Amino acid sequence: MSAHATARAGGGPFTIFAVILALYMVAHHIYLFFGLGFGRAGLTLLILPAAFALLMWPRNLAIFAFAVGLHIFQTLMMLPTGSNHTIMSMFLMAGLGIAYVHTAWVSRRASVDLERFHDAFAPLGRWLLIIMYFYGTLHKVNTDFLNPLSSCAISIWRRYGFPEFIAESGVIHTATIYGTLMVEATAIAMLLTRRFRWAGIVLGVSFHGFLGLLPPGRIVAYSLLSILLHTLFLPRVSLDRFKAGTLGRWLTPRLAELHWRVMFGLGGVMALIILPWFASWGLFLAAAIAFVTLYGREPRAEETAGGAAHPPGRWLVSPIPVLNVLAVLFLLNGASPYLGFKTGQTISMFSNLITEGGRSNHLIVPNLPVFSYQSRVATLKETDQPALAHLQKRGYKLVEFHVLDYLERSPGASATYTVDGVTYHHSPAQPLPAVANLPPRWLRNLMVFKPVVLESPRMCDQY
Repeated sequence: MSAHATARAGGGPFTIFAVILALYMVAHHIYLFFGLGFGRAGLTLLILPAAFALLMWPRNLAIFAFAVGLHIFQTLMMLPTGSNHTIMSMFLMAGLGIAYVHTAWVSRRASVDLERFHDAFAPLGRWLLIIMYFYGTLHKVNTDFLNPLSSCAISIWRRYGFPEFIAESGVIHTATIYGTLMVEATAIAMLLTRRFRWAGIVLGVSFHGFLGLLPPGRIVAYSLLSILLHTLFLPRVSLDRFKAGTLGRWLTPRLAELHWRVMFGLGGVMALIILPWFASWGLFLAAAIAFVTLYGREPRAEETAGGAAHPPGRWLVSPIPVLNVLAVLFLLNGASPYLGFKTGQTISMFSNLITEGGRSNHLIVPNLPVFSYQSRVATLKETDQPALAHLQKRGYKLVEFHVLDYLERSPGASATYTVDGVTYHHSPAQPLPAVANLPPRWLRNLMVFKPVVLESPRMCDQY
């Protein structure tokens, strides 16, 4: 069956993508709502129904566009944010918007072919995942991640609540540290190799699914986004294979009817309410792993006759040049800590990486200070801002640029801090000149800095 025949039949890669995207939106915005409250995440009350509607009608372009548009708008309103999966989501959502406009313009119609639309944005999503794995490996090659006394790998391992003889085993600690590096590095090689791509998808979905089990479920959105990007590596025939199986033959005609979709949807909502979160996630994870394991292999020759395989030489290159530029920008974004541009939003979560204040704990990549934004580290002495005071109380230092940015966004704020033994004071009556000379706010929305720990070993924290 050709790609376009599959689309007319209601299947195809776009359907899988839209369903997992809807699940990601549900997880992301539920977390935002309960984590930030109505004040900062009020748009969630619109986005969640839109995401549930997308689950019911995954091939409805109007619902898809509405849900994605609301997600983009809320993300922009919440900038700056240090969330790594949010910056990945921003690049992906920008790609979706550009791909739709381009596809609609070329076809001269607003109702675009969904599979051609998918083929236009999919290369960007594949690059986002590969780059995520690249920096997920590279950033961790530092003395503190490899040190069992400070490694974030061990900190995460302990949070799963295993018995002490497992949680504190030195052998398991070593295997966890180096196993993390090996999984992420191996995933890159597998995903880029046709012969091992299916194994790479299974490995990646399993790895990020296991991370999603981390109590209390705060990484579920990141795990779902990662699984979403893995679906872009699935061959076109995956959904057709599922439909041809016993479960697919039973389920497909029922999902074609609205009352069955509503019934399944309500069942999913009830499962989220009744079951512990890890049980709900475990059920989804088991289904996802089973799907990619059973139906995610590269197609045989007879299955590719109708265009079921990725187009040769094109599956990593979008026909829209701007999307290829976005992939390059995301690659540069991940290099920001070494270039001195920023330390947040750089796929450096749980990496123990230190690059601030001219210091580095990395074993391979030296600091290449093209920019000087993170060269000066401030020690807060006094402030009337609760957010800054909270970081001060926890013993963090801050990049001076971060402090200045915060003060510029808070006109009535006061703060006293030192840099290299020199004391600086800012107040509404005596503002620091540097506050008025910052880059424009739209650029600073993309310049996020983690709280600073210069002491080594750098113990793991949520930043």
